[in-house]
Amino acid sequence: MINYRSIFIMVCIGVAVISCSGPGKKDDTGKRPALPQEKFLSTIYDTKPFVIDTDQLAPGYGGHNPELLYNSIRLRQEIVKRRPAETSEEHRSRIARDIYAPVMGSIDFDSVCAFRVPPGKSAYDAGRGSIELTVKLTPVFEKGLETPRRAFMVRFQPQLDNSYVITEKNGSRRIIEEKKFSEYAILPVDDAGSPVEERDAFAMTVPTTGEEAKKNEGDLMFLIIGRLRSPYISYQEVNRSPLPGSTGTYLARYHYVHVKIVDVWVYDSASGKVVQKLSHVPGPGLKKKES
Repeated sequence: MINYRSIFIMVCIGVAVISCSGPGKKDDTGKRPALPQEKFLSTIYDTKPFVIDTDQLAPGYGGHNPELLYNSIRLRQEIVKRRPAETSEEHRSRIARDIYAPVMGSIDFDSVCAFRVPPGKSAYDAGRGSIELTVKLTPVFEKGLETPRRAFMVRFQPQLDNSYVITEKNGSRRIIEEKKFSEYAILPVDDAGSPVEERDAFAMTVPTTGEEAKKNEGDLMFLIIGRLRSPYISYQEVNRSPLPGSTGTYLARYHYVHVKIVDVWVYDSASGKVVQKLSHVPGPGLKKKES
């Protein structure tokens, strides 16, 4: 009797081998170029309030998802709006009941949140035995600000990056560039909810050896820790259409999560080890931790 099960298994194995090996090449005498090895950042985010009294995070800790938190707060703000058939007393009662319900996972408006921010630059100083990590802050595009403010950009989502050529009426040609993207940023605010950060960049210096600096290269991250402050989120859209003589269109959507920052950490994202806390050293913007 023919064993169809065995034949089926052998055929599957043969297909898998062919698929893995790929099509043959006519000229493959040279060595194939090595592909660059990139660090993998965990996309598994926390859904519980952050525990600030710790020196060890979970390996691959990614903090809270800024996009999900923003969208959850926006949805909550829509839900708590007064309904057409609702009295003022019913509306106040419902808000008082719903305001303490979690907005994301078990996180509510009083929870401590944490957001991972990769440094844009790291420089090791052998003489001082330390590494300086720096992140460039992004300008805040928010109406009503009397002076420029800055924010920690935690997620950038490109949506379109295209270019094409158009011919003007006079026969001249020019390149039109289309750029569309979304940004999610942590906007540092005070207790009243007013933006406070003015620095163009934020830096922290971490004592380390040259061997450790090389070993941890690409794994050291900032962790921005704080509490939500009213109005909790804000949104600004910048839309620029092509004008005569201009080179392109531009559509940027800026989403801000308003946070009263209580501390900034540097941690090893691979192992979860906390290697530096701004509250333990003098630094601008945050007071030295009292003993």
